Amino acid sequence: MNIEQLKYYTELCRVKNFTEAGFACNLSQSALSKQIRKLEKELNVTLIRRNTRKFELNEEGEIFLKYADEALDLYEKMLTKVCQESAGSGVRMIPLQDAPHFPISLIYPKNVILNDSQKLFIRFIRKWKKEQE
Repeated sequence: MNIEQLKYYTELCRVKNFTEAGFACNLSQSALSKQIRKLEKELNVTLIRRNTRKFELNEEGEIFLKYADEALDLYEKMLTKVCQESAGSGVRMIPLQDAPHFPISLIYPKNVILNDSQKLFIRFIRKWKKEQE
């Protein structure tokens, strides 16, 4: 199991549609489906009821989603903390809002000047609040 599989699973659970989730994850519907089946095989458990046209998680799927969300939140906190700690070493973290399509000139601010020992790392993170049922 890897972080990408957790991201795929949580996105699928959020949108409840393989095609839409695949698009959001830059995968085809069939590639996303294969990743979810691979995850289920590794866990030796079925997470999604596939016998209906409606998207449904089973009990194991609900439990897994809860912990997958927590694991991804912890992963993002870890990366943020590491980036903040490395700020003293010349690494700068520039926060950007969720914007899927915009020109590169908006990513690299003109007022940021880097010398030869500095590097600019850009990381896009899509976050959403869990929808209330």
